[in-house]
Amino acid sequence: MRTHTGLFTGRHFLLIMAAAFTIIITANLTLAYFAVGSFPGLDVANTYVASQHFNNRRQAQDALGWQSHITYERGVLQLRLIDAQGASAMPHTLTMRVGAAATGQMDQVLDIEAAAGYYTAPVMLANGNWVVFIDAVAEDGTLFSERRALVLR
Repeated sequence: MRTHTGLFTGRHFLLIMAAAFTIIITANLTLAYFAVGSFPGLDVANTYVASQHFNNRRQAQDALGWQSHITYERGVLQLRLIDAQGASAMPHTLTMRVGAAATGQMDQVLDIEAAAGYYTAPVMLANGNWVVFIDAVAEDGTLFSERRALVLR
């Protein structure tokens, strides 16, 4: 019959280390699973190809001189595009999408209405970090593309 000596043995150390590493590895795998599952994916299929045209598109967009201003109140997202002269810019086409900052699962394409130099879209957004994606094409065909952060409290 064995008696309990109360000594800390190598076996105790091995069990404690195995338990600690099991907890750490399980936590890391769980976090990695949720991170990959919530990642919306790449913005472009081939970043190298997209980078080849980035500066030309940026320079053309900068030449437009447009600025965007976004507000959100009582379920209405409002956008105002202002041209280089301070007047309301009137794009040929305009699309807007809104989504959560960390995931693409809640993205919504908005139904836009134009009124008195503003573009409005009804959308219900909870408090938190949101991203508004603006894609407009000027009359001359120049693409205006912008992402705006929207923090609601």
